[in-house]
Amino acid sequence: MKKLLLSVAGFAAIVLAVALGYWFLQPHPRIDDETANRIKAGMTEADVIAIIGAPPGNYSSHSQNQYDAIVESWGMGNKIWLGQECTLVVLLGDDGKVHDKEIVRWESDEAWFDRFLFWFDQRVRGKDVRIE
Repeated sequence: MKKLLLSVAGFAAIVLAVALGYWFLQPHPRIDDETANRIKAGMTEADVIAIIGAPPGNYSSHSQNQYDAIVESWGMGNKIWLGQECTLVVLLGDDGKVHDKEIVRWESDEAWFDRFLFWFDQRVRGKDVRIE
C-alpha cells in the first residue's frame, strides 16, 4: 500500500513539474496600458516585439476564430496582440515602422474558469473550441 501511494505521489509530482515547465516556457506578453505607452512612433516591429515579449498573436482564452476576425477588421498590415482583457493594435507605415498604436478594452462576461478552459484547450491540447 505504501509503495502504491509513493508511486501515485511521484506520478502526480512529475505531471505537475511538466505542466509548470510548459507554462513557464510559454510567452507571457504584457498587453496593457503600460506596455502600449512604451511603444513610440518610428520603432520597428522588432522593437515592439521586444517590449511586449512575444510576436503578434492570440495570448488570451479567446478562440483563434475571434482573433482572425479582429485581424481582418483591423486590416492585415497591422500587428495585433490579443490579450485577456484588451487588444493592442500597432499600425505600421509603408516603411515598416510604427505609425500609431491603439489599445482596445472590452468587458468580459466569461467566468475565470471558462477562460481557463479555453486557454487549456487551445494551448495544451491544441484544439479550437467555440462557446457561443
